[in-house]
Amino acid sequence: MQRLPCFRKAVLGLSLGLSLALLLVVARAQQPDFDVVEIQAVSVAENIYVLYGEGGNIGVSVGEDGVFLIDDQYAPLTQKIRAAIAKLSNQPIKFIVNTHWHFDHTEGNENFSKLGPIIVAHDNVYRRMSTDPFIVAFGAEIPVSPAVALPMITFSDTTIFRLNVHEICAFHVATLRNR
Repeated sequence: MQRLPCFRKAVLGLSLGLSLALLLVVARAQQPDFDVVEIQAVSVAENIYVLYGEGGNIGVSVGEDGVFLIDDQYAPLTQKIRAAIAKLSNQPIKFIVNTHWHFDHTEGNENFSKLGPIIVAHDNVYRRMSTDPFIVAFGAEIPVSPAVALPMITFSDTTIFRLNVHEICAFHVATLRNR
């Protein structure tokens, strides 16, 4: 009985994921005007924020231990993202976790990595970013990320970050294809 709702969620998630992938391929061909993008920070809990800009949202934890980011959007937005973070904290960015390999979540890695944070992601994210991922369904090839943009630490199942009085758990969510 419990497997049915999980299966429905998995099918819905897969459908949404494929739809998102199609939109990303189309969006990649039609780059937004990054000059007009504004980065907005919204508090979701004490010292926890979400940054809205263009592409994937960015999670932010700030505190005495430093800044923790979840994703980093497009490369041309790095300076705007840094300015938004500077309004939240004067601490350095310690970690960036990439939730997946799509460019609207990882393209800022190259710029941010030069500032010193450790980039972390699932093993599959590293694999997809370090090879020429060809999306057969859409006939699209995404170029290999430069070495400096690749995750320095990867995990296969879960990893926990303990900073800013929080335990931040990153975990792999398997798709139907991975089962």
